[in-house]
Amino acid sequence: MSTPENGGRSSATPKHPPNRADSSPALPRREKPAHFPTVESGNRSIIIFLTVCTKQRRPLLANDRAANLILEAWTAATFWCVGRYVILPEHIHLFCAPNTFPPQPLKNWISFWKNHVTRVWPNRDQIPLW
Repeated sequence: MSTPENGGRSSATPKHPPNRADSSPALPRREKPAHFPTVESGNRSIIIFLTVCTKQRRPLLANDRAANLILEAWTAATFWCVGRYVILPEHIHLFCAPNTFPPQPLKNWISFWKNHVTRVWPNRDQIPLW
């Protein structure tokens, strides 16, 4: 649990942050965020905060057409539902939750809507998008 000394931390946070004053080597930088298994507790809701980036962080999503294609794909992918979201030029932030019981794998849902968007993407020379 959280204590006043450490202010709380996730299991992905090092137990002892490096002291900037000493010459110890820096921690390796993560290429991808830590992924924790989905935990179900009773009948509590599962809500996931997700970030999805375009391949090589290319700014392909900064237009109404891209946003509409993504929204159409989320509508077609009914086994998870999307709450609040932000579509930025090179990535998307969204909250999502399973819409079936038992929940379908998040990975399958993400693959479904990414494929849906890619199939209807108007500018074929920008593929792969993700």
